[in-house]
Amino acid sequence: MEPTHRPGVYFNTSVAKVTLVKIPDKPGIAADIFGALGARNVNVELVVNTSVEPGLADVAFVVADVTVPVVTEVMQKLVQQLGGKDVEVDHDVATLSVRAADMGPRISPGVIFSALAKERINIEMISSSLWGITCVIRKDRLNDATQAIERLHAE
Repeated sequence: MEPTHRPGVYFNTSVAKVTLVKIPDKPGIAADIFGALGARNVNVELVVNTSVEPGLADVAFVVADVTVPVVTEVMQKLVQQLGGKDVEVDHDVATLSVRAADMGPRISPGVIFSALAKERINIEMISSSLWGITCVIRKDRLNDATQAIERLHAE
């Protein structure tokens, strides 16, 4: 499925979340990861880096589903070279985005997050900028999430 939208809400169900587990947390690692993916023409949609213990981090990112075989091959080799623990792939996610221009003055990130919380929708990753907000959620909750955001526009 191609990225699509409803009024004010844009979503993509043709994505996967890839997590590199317990890799070294030091300068140059991000360059190694995303340089290797770029060399294989893989576009990364969203990135989250989290320290899990001193000297180690998990790096999670979202890619198009069709690139997962290449991403898995490249990242398994890299994680092994770095002495990391694992590469995890989750196909049951979707991205949900709201552009700042579509938010209006009453709709802020906190309002959006509250609307999702009321529906008991967990946000697994968040990216926020002047241009808008993108969240990674479970694919099976996408319809509930888009309806919750649409209701904000109706209020």
